[in-house]
Amino acid sequence: MSGRRQDVKEDIGARLQRWSLEEMHFRPQGRFIHASMPKQEDYQDICRGQMVDIWEYIINHVRSKQTVKTVMGNLNLQSQQAPDSYKVKYKTGEKYSHEKDELLQKRSKLASDLKRTQTDIDHVERDLKRLQGDILDTEQAYQETKAKIQDVSHRTSLLTCFSHQCEESERQYEEYTKRLSSKIEAYKKIARLWITSKEDENFYSKKNAADKDLESGCARSVRQTCEVIGQFLHDLLGGEIKTASSAVNDRKERLWTSTERIASEYPANQILVSLINNTQDANLRIREKTESINIKQDAEKLRFKYETNGRLTDLSTPPNFEHSLSRLLEDCQLSHINRFVETEKLKNGAWKVTKSLESVKMQIEQQLSKMYIQDPGALELARKILQLEFDMVERKTILRHLESSSLLYREQIAIATKQQEILLSKFQRIQDFKKLADNKQNLIRVLVKHNTNSKDRLTDQKAEILEYVHKSLSGHHAETTATVSQLHDGASQELELFASVALPYLMYTLLESGQKKAVLDMSIHRLANSPYTPGSATIQRILQKLEFPIYKSPECMLSQAIKLKWEVDEIEQLLVSHSNMAATVANRDEDTLSTVKRVTRLCEKVKEKDSATLTEVMPLLKSRLERTTKSLEKCVAMETKVDHWWEQPGQDVTPWVKVDNMTLQQWKDQWTVTLTKLRQLQMQKTK
Repeated sequence: MSGRRQDVKEDIGARLQRWSLEEMHFRPQGRFIHASMPKQEDYQDICRGQMVDIWEYIINHVRSKQTVKTVMGNLNLQSQQAPDSYKVKYKTGEKYSHEKDELLQKRSKLASDLKRTQTDIDHVERDLKRLQGDILDTEQAYQETKAKIQDVSHRTSLLTCFSHQCEESERQYEEYTKRLSSKIEAYKKIARLWITSKEDENFYSKKNAADKDLESGCARSVRQTCEVIGQFLHDLLGGEIKTASSAVNDRKERLWTSTERIASEYPANQILVSLINNTQDANLRIREKTESINIKQDAEKLRFKYETNGRLTDLSTPPNFEHSLSRLLEDCQLSHINRFVETEKLKNGAWKVTKSLESVKMQIEQQLSKMYIQDPGALELARKILQLEFDMVERKTILRHLESSSLLYREQIAIATKQQEILLSKFQRIQDFKKLADNKQNLIRVLVKHNTNSKDRLTDQKAEILEYVHKSLSGHHAETTATVSQLHDGASQELELFASVALPYLMYTLLESGQKKAVLDMSIHRLANSPYTPGSATIQRILQKLEFPIYKSPECMLSQAIKLKWEVDEIEQLLVSHSNMAATVANRDEDTLSTVKRVTRLCEKVKEKDSATLTEVMPLLKSRLERTTKSLEKCVAMETKVDHWWEQPGQDVTPWVKVDNMTLQQWKDQWTVTLTKLRQLQMQKTK
């Protein structure tokens, strides 16, 4: 029994699979569009228990829409292909019309052609849908393949870059290996030399008399190099050496040379021990110096009060940071006088050196005359050689002095150039900000000019929008009222129709399989002419109204009714939209005429307002332009004078020096007054 039930289950699964694929044309859709087709085992899983009878009923009675259309077309075709019969009306005065018969045959032929064409159209639509699905699948597969190709190309480029990096790293490691090999060989050689010369190692005493310990040659070289490096960093931090000078590079080169020499002459362990000892000695010296410092005593000497909480209070008078220009000029004058005094001293020293040089030359001349008194040619040659030596020494001294002066002047030029670039950049930023402010001010003026009549425009637009809303709502109001009147008492009418349904339609029974079925559906001949079957008068009238075929099952009646209802609703909405559109077009023509008139009036008003504004603004604008031109000419003259003053800095100017019959203070006052006027002009423009 169980084997037979299994065979029935497998038969139902195979039939269900064939019905879904061949009859209903089942295809995965939506998010399952790429899923595989269900197998027979999947259909057998859903055919269990009470579902067997349900699926068997569906397979036997349910057909696809295309199959139904095919059956209808075949029936119509059969009816059209059947020989047409006609009746001869035996009435007096009437005869058989051959033309009418031909027209009827032509009509039937055209109807069959129309049905066949509709069938072909349905087939083409189904094929187009299937092709669209295939195109979508192909497009998605193409996008996935394209993404994979891009991913592969991206990975290939990454691998190529990584391979290049690996090759570069390999070359670097090979270079490092060569360097390490050379270093190892050098260190081995140094170790061998150190072992052979260890017996002859020398020890030296330190320069400091307080420290009487001896140190090896390696420790001595390391200590001296560390002291030189410390002195270099101290000079660099104190500003004694300019960072942009070539002296820094020279000292760096010497330091590197000394360090490399120590690393090549001594083993690494000795250098490390020497560095540790030198660091410990330096730490000890720093500790001794810090212990000898007395902060309280130093603070008292510097006129600071040492509080109990450890803070220092300054008792001295605070410096005056507001130096006057006269004080600065006096300082500059004093420094100028000091430079003059130093110059005179140097001149006196140079005169003395020249006199001593002449005396030395006289003494040398006397000695040469005594030595070569009997050989005048040798005496003359000795005099020339001596003069050449003096000239060479003099020129070397002059060259060294010129080189040092040139280096100093280069540094001063670099500093001055950098400061000049900073000032020029600040000046350019000020000019850019001024241009930006002028542009923003012009934009604000334009916006203010455009917004003068914004209130009137907003009022007109508001009135137009309210009018449009009123017209739109009035049209929808009529439509809503008509719909409400149609639906009046709709619920009661539907209840009455439901009450007229006979009770046998609501009677159900249970089958042996547990399935619940209607009693009328158990009838063998469902379309029998009984009061409770579709063959009754009421059902027949409904079927005629719905144009429902007799060969269809009653379950399809609801879908047919809903479809007809949708078509009726669509036609009704189409008619309503056509009527609304006609009303809107009529209203729009009226609105267009009124809008054109209103726009014409507004254009005339704008022209009048524009001419009046030009009449008022043009004289004022011309006067402002003339004043601006004069101010710009003054600014250009002032800028020229400021540039001249910049070439001769103000710190070197004394109160009695005048340029264009004006002192420095007078120039500053005139500059302040000019800037104040310029600011007032800008404020007037903004107003």
